[in-house]
Amino acid sequence: MTFSSEYRLLPPPPAPRQLARGYIWKSMCSEALAVIAIIFSVLGCLLILVGYLLSSNQNAANLKDLCLLFGLIFLIAGIPDLLWRFQQTRKNASIYINGDFTIGQIIEVQENLSVRILRQPQWLIHYRFAIMGTEYRGTCAMSNPPSPQYCKNAKVYVIYKTDNPRQNLLYHKKQSLDGRMI
Repeated sequence: MTFSSEYRLLPPPPAPRQLARGYIWKSMCSEALAVIAIIFSVLGCLLILVGYLLSSNQNAANLKDLCLLFGLIFLIAGIPDLLWRFQQTRKNASIYINGDFTIGQIIEVQENLSVRILRQPQWLIHYRFAIMGTEYRGTCAMSNPPSPQYCKNAKVYVIYKTDNPRQNLLYHKKQSLDGRMI
């Protein structure tokens, strides 16, 4: 069967759209580099805590200094990246809530073997769309294998920032002809 005979393309609801509860954190936790930033930040906090607790023990002065030093290094590495990714995810949420939408087309679906989340490869969906005769492109990363409707040349809805279509998102909701939401 072809894409058009199995699935019905559902348009996004009108703006302002509602986000699922916990969307920002769930979205960040599906991104490999955000997970690394979270791990670095937590590890940094734990090392600083251990260093602080060891400060009362004179015999562990060297260990205390190492814990504090490495804790600070991990925090310096993790927190800025985590904050930047949080801001990017909030920006995407804002585009989803308030953006306009149009129909686009999937150009390519590829498995990104260089990035793994919980031993699963990340998937990249490349798509294009046109606004007032100008073509724009976007990429959507997924931590799970994409559903069958995300095949090359399939039609999809793209939500874009009205004043800057280069900032865009792939709208994921589709319905199979038997009524199931995917």
